[in-house]
Amino acid sequence: MFEIGTGETCFERIEDGATRPVMAGPQGGYHLWFAVGCSDCGARGRVRYSVKDPATGDLFPPGVPQEGMIELLPGEFPHAFGLIAFRPGRQWEPAAVLKEGTHVILAAEARNDDGSRKHAAQVEVVLGATVAWGLPCSDDPAICDAPVGAPCCTD
Repeated sequence: MFEIGTGETCFERIEDGATRPVMAGPQGGYHLWFAVGCSDCGARGRVRYSVKDPATGDLFPPGVPQEGMIELLPGEFPHAFGLIAFRPGRQWEPAAVLKEGTHVILAAEARNDDGSRKHAAQVEVVLGATVAWGLPCSDDPAICDAPVGAPCCTD
């Protein structure tokens, strides 16, 4: 079984038509959280994933799928989360940014060592509100704003 999910800190199943928040990254880009699960891929696998236009089936610009080796967490359904699926546009290019309510396809393939396709899946989702992405904040004054610590929460 091969499945596309979402999630920054855990694998979450998603269904066609689900609304997913868009993350505004600190470097000016936008992304969706992406996750995959694969029951027969082993502990490590090559995954190619992308965001596509449902009207054409083509990749949104810049038109390059993301691909890499991922570690799958063991368990009943081995999975990985926290993958970043980039969306078109930058904060300084507002005309290229996909608007809230736009439908997109999240597509993924598990690849064999020779580069051939082992599994493929896709799910159509609706872009939700844009959320600024960053470290979660902490109310603990002993650790907030410490090196490698979360920022302090403010009112």
